[in-house]
Amino acid sequence: MISFNKMKIGKQFNIVYVCAVVIPVLALGVFLILNTYNMLLNHHRDLLHGSNNSSKKIMKEVSDQIYNISDSIAYDSRTIEVLGGKYGSEMEFRDAARAYTLIDSFVQNYSQIGSITIYTTTPYASDFKYFKTVTDEIKAKDWYQKAVSQLIVEPNSYKNVEYSYSLVRKITVLGSSCEVVMVIKVSENYLESRLGDSEYITLITFADSEIFYSNKRS
Repeated sequence: MISFNKMKIGKQFNIVYVCAVVIPVLALGVFLILNTYNMLLNHHRDLLHGSNNSSKKIMKEVSDQIYNISDSIAYDSRTIEVLGGKYGSEMEFRDAARAYTLIDSFVQNYSQIGSITIYTTTPYASDFKYFKTVTDEIKAKDWYQKAVSQLIVEPNSYKNVEYSYSLVRKITVLGSSCEVVMVIKVSENYLESRLGDSEYITLITFADSEIFYSNKRS
């Protein structure tokens, strides 16, 4: 205080101005900026968590729907009858497959289905409608051997490798020695319609595997 009293009036005024006005205003400004930043950060974090939880719910809903559809196909007597039929020729199998319309109704009525393929070793079976014969190449694939993986990789129509969210399950045909594996791919267009509106970039993987869906193709 003694030193302050010895100062010139102008210098005293400047010190008082800095202490009474500048420093409080700066402190208040910094506080408001930090407070606003934290509020915005928490707000966007909450929005992000909400968007993430919404995406998880959508994926669970889709997964449950696809699994229920697979149940309806795997345990239907018409499916077992076609796969376990005693055919004498490829034509007989095709006639039975042509009359089998259960999968047609699911594909037509459920937009979440991208495709349904049934791989089978049924005698005289051929690549017709939703059925494919099991070749040595298919048998060597990991997803076929395990028949429990939900992520499979196949070239698309442009011969580019793409990852698809799919349900792969074995169908047991009682009274027959044939092996049957059903693959239901989830439609990417359907996922896009359900998840593509998010303002955030959405990336979805299955466990530790590759990204199989993103609303940003790049």
